[in-house]
Amino acid sequence: MKKNAFIIIATSLVAVSCNNNKPQADNTASAERERDSLQALLNQKDSTLSSYLMSFNDIQRTLDSVNVKEKNIYIKTERTSDIKTNVLAEINAEIAAINTLMDKNRENITKLNKQLKAGGGKNKQLEVAIKSLNTQLVQKQDELTALNVKLNGLNREVMQLQTSIGFLNAQNAAQAETIAQERNELHKAFYIVGTSKDLEKENIIDKKGGLLGIGKTSELKDDFNAKKFTQIDYTQLNSIPVNSKKVDIITSHPTNSYRLEKENGIIKDIVITNSEAFWNTSKYLVIIKGA
Repeated sequence: MKKNAFIIIATSLVAVSCNNNKPQADNTASAERERDSLQALLNQKDSTLSSYLMSFNDIQRTLDSVNVKEKNIYIKTERTSDIKTNVLAEINAEIAAINTLMDKNRENITKLNKQLKAGGGKNKQLEVAIKSLNTQLVQKQDELTALNVKLNGLNREVMQLQTSIGFLNAQNAAQAETIAQERNELHKAFYIVGTSKDLEKENIIDKKGGLLGIGKTSELKDDFNAKKFTQIDYTQLNSIPVNSKKVDIITSHPTNSYRLEKENGIIKDIVITNSEAFWNTSKYLVIIKGA
């Protein structure tokens, strides 16, 4: 009997053991499924958090870039008296870059809000972070608005300065032109070279004095034909070619202000050695060539 009872108890234990092993296997499989689901959820959340962090970091880097560019602009505008057109162009380029960066920030914050909604439920910490970023953007936009007001004023100052400079340049150009005209007028002189017969014919000279047609002297006529003369700037002319055996200067010029350049008995040129003295008495020079 004892032997039979032991067999029955052993058989019962085995049965219980077998029955207990079956639920344990089912629980293990269920736990594995829950673990896999949880891991997938964690992976998904890690991916979402990683995306959030990337957006946050991108916004922060962009704000840092805006701060640097803003500082550069303030440095360039500290001394408005030294501002130049090329510096103003650099400032305008910085402003354009800042506007692009601010647009990018607004796009990233919109993206974050969409990600938050797509994630389901509400994440208070993320909402607070996004709200903080929005506050930073608003503050930065206010700073940029104030900066734009300053730059607009600076642009007006530069335009006024350029207008003043343009006016002064125009005045200086007009004065320079007037001075040049006066100088040209002051240095203007005229000369003519020809035989006595030719000069009389051209109504330049007249012969006066003498007896019975003998001993007359040539003089510049009071109403001489000025159009026949060659106009010069006497500061630029040092010699006048004549190429004659004989010359007679009938207008008044100091003899110590010029010399006759001769070659093989021919007077080649009249060389003016002192222009101011030579032309001081008369601005017209009449040279009569002779055989």
